[in-house]
Amino acid sequence: MRKYVILLGIGGVGKTTLVYRLAGIVNPPAPTKRPGIYRVFAKGEWYYILDVPGQYVNDIVDTVSRIIHIFFDRALLVYDLTRADTLYALYEIAEKLCLYHKCLSAAEIWVVGNKRDLAARLGVEHKPDLSKLNAQRYVKISAIYDPLERLMELLP
Repeated sequence: MRKYVILLGIGGVGKTTLVYRLAGIVNPPAPTKRPGIYRVFAKGEWYYILDVPGQYVNDIVDTVSRIIHIFFDRALLVYDLTRADTLYALYEIAEKLCLYHKCLSAAEIWVVGNKRDLAARLGVEHKPDLSKLNAQRYVKISAIYDPLERLMELLP
């Protein structure tokens, strides 16, 4: 059985690092310039993970609005726990997509606060309002330092 996952968030929040860890790619990621689709076999199933490029909100909205006809088993909305602007960008992405009648089609929407290790060291954490994103769950991770088993919990 195939499952489809989409990663959304502005540049620099760790989406590509996360998908590289899930896919077992050891090279450090470069900034994502075009959508990346990664095929990962995990938990006895094939996962197709879409890493949406874009440094800015409008770039992401433009890209997603072209592919939103795809139904995803899970959407992972990723932000940097230490940077409030990355969380506010998620709110803006969600709002703009719905304004264009292209709300995200996913069975589940999870908000993923990344860079948990850095947030703990700095004593900073920006918590999301799940209702603004129609999200069911909030998890905190470190895409670099968490064990792979913990990151695999993000997959449906």
